[in-house]
Amino acid sequence: CWLAQAPGTPRMVRYIRENEVKQILRMREVIPLVERAFRDRTAGKAVDIPRRRTLQPGGHLHILQAAAPELNLIGFKAYYLKPDARTFYLHLINHQRGNQEALIEADWLGRMRTGAATGVATGVLARKAASVVACFGTGRHAETQLEALACVRTLTDVRAFGRNRERQAGF
Repeated sequence: CWLAQAPGTPRMVRYIRENEVKQILRMREVIPLVERAFRDRTAGKAVDIPRRRTLQPGGHLHILQAAAPELNLIGFKAYYLKPDARTFYLHLINHQRGNQEALIEADWLGRMRTGAATGVATGVLARKAASVVACFGTGRHAETQLEALACVRTLTDVRAFGRNRERQAGF
């Protein structure tokens, strides 16, 4: 690892592991951040590029890019999916200096962002008194989506439907 102060010289890149992401992120804090990102995108204060996919037999690479000038960050998430393996990484780059600030294992981060987006949408679109949830699917993102719903509404009943009976029962 290198640590230097002078511009143009190598700096240490922070590597954040999946378990650290899980320890740091809390849905009640993530929802307003995702809402801010949506507002910034709408106001032209942030940029995102539609997902690009490289589809190959046996595996697919996905790249998502974004920039948040007010945060002085630009970056991309890259993830590779195949039937027996998944890798998710977020690369954060200091926009002004041009150096990479962090490399973050981003599977849980993506699930939290998806859940938080559900929370933002529910906060805007669902009746304030809504208390019953129907979850269509009990897969990888369902847990964080339900958590986000519980952050923005008082839930009295959750009904889950999924193709996998074992996973549905566990959910």
